[in-house]
Amino acid sequence: MTLRLDSTEQTKVSDSWTPEGETYLQLSTTQTSVLVEVQARLDGAADHATIARLHKTSSPMVRLPPFPSLKLVMIGNKGGEQVTVVDYTP
Repeated sequence: MTLRLDSTEQTKVSDSWTPEGETYLQLSTTQTSVLVEVQARLDGAADHATIARLHKTSSPMVRLPPFPSLKLVMIGNKGGEQVTVVDYTP
């Protein structure tokens, strides 16, 4: 288990990381306004692009195929609540 995002800020961009295979992410927050975009890129020269979104009620978990690079972009934390995204990749 690895903490990929932990913030009370209104917006936050995580550091990018290189997964070793499939990735399993889970969002934890009390805010329904929070949206976390999962962004990936296929090449070191390419820009990151949104491939999935995490949301408290509609999609709090996601399973992703292998990508060379991933990062998280959190927006909408209007109440300054704790927002975490944990990587449960085995």
